[in-house]
Amino acid sequence: MDVGDQLLIESDKQGAFDSGNDVRILRLIYHFLKRIPSEDRLHVLKMATEAGCALYIQAFLLSRLLKEAKEEGSAQRLMESADLETVTQLWIDKVRSQESRLLHNEELPFLLRCWLIWGNADEVRAWCKEATSSNEGLLAFLKQFITFATSNTMGDWAVRKHIRLNPKWIEDFLDIPTVVNRVNALKDAREIPAAAAEYVDRFLKEVEMVSAGKDPDSPWADD
Repeated sequence: MDVGDQLLIESDKQGAFDSGNDVRILRLIYHFLKRIPSEDRLHVLKMATEAGCALYIQAFLLSRLLKEAKEEGSAQRLMESADLETVTQLWIDKVRSQESRLLHNEELPFLLRCWLIWGNADEVRAWCKEATSSNEGLLAFLKQFITFATSNTMGDWAVRKHIRLNPKWIEDFLDIPTVVNRVNALKDAREIPAAAAEYVDRFLKEVEMVSAGKDPDSPWADD
């Protein structure tokens, strides 16, 4: 709950069915909580959340516990929804205390989604607007939403990685037409850094796909 985010490494996930360190850490914490008497779990979780700095691991655990609380019977759930909502508010306070570093957290999309669901949507969007007010901030924000798809064709030995940046992943946080206009202005002025050129182009391409009624998430979107 404190250093867990520092243990997240990209190379740990070698395939779609491999567990990353986030899942391994989640299992450890979950089974540790199970060993604590039910009447003490809320106190322990609150203390760990308040003292820790691992925003992603904390949110990952809370989302798992909340899902369980809604779906499982009283005998199976580890904690009650009302208690977990108390902890989510502590987590939001923790997010606010780390706002200056949030933009560069590699799990930014997940953190923003949790903040949006558990907190005030207007506050989240206001933070996103402020964080992207500079051109550098906007490009850094877009970079955090990059994902990769893999493919291979018959006769290929190697798996190919393709960059993805679907505007639908961002539209809950920023106004997409405004982002497109700003990015195009930067391109026209030749102010897109070389390191950002590929993902900016992909973002604009997927915006065009959406405008044309295509689904960028489709395996045949680029055909």
